[in-house]
Amino acid sequence: MNENHIRALRSGLLLVERRLHQIRDYLESDGSGSILYSIRSDIDPRARSRIMSVIASMLDEIGRIKEEFGLGAEEESLKRDVYAALAEVWVNLEELMPERMEAYGRMEEGDGRVLKSHILKLLKMQDEILGILDGVNPSRRTDGP
Repeated sequence: MNENHIRALRSGLLLVERRLHQIRDYLESDGSGSILYSIRSDIDPRARSRIMSVIASMLDEIGRIKEEFGLGAEEESLKRDVYAALAEVWVNLEELMPERMEAYGRMEEGDGRVLKSHILKLLKMQDEILGILDGVNPSRRTDGP
């Protein structure tokens, strides 16, 4: 296999592995701690167990492919993944600002004020997480609100 094949194989298998881990996490989760959603456990325990077994086999097979083709393991940054997730959080929170939601119709002024206050608090807390990641004491930050 040439280097382009190796890169494509590694990238594709990496995506498959991530999704398999995600499915396994879903199956192991009971949904506790969720605020705006609940998870209906509509997979019976025997089926869940069988799926977990197949996922384990799939992960083993990915391991064999890795070894056979010398794919090596890539080290990924947890910090980078958290930054990416926080960027997505920021975009969604910005879209929930009352002035952005006018595309859905005019919001009552009082509702808009209350909602904006909540969204700004969430954005400030999101910024606090960024400050922690950056190693900056949020109370000493000078580049933000």
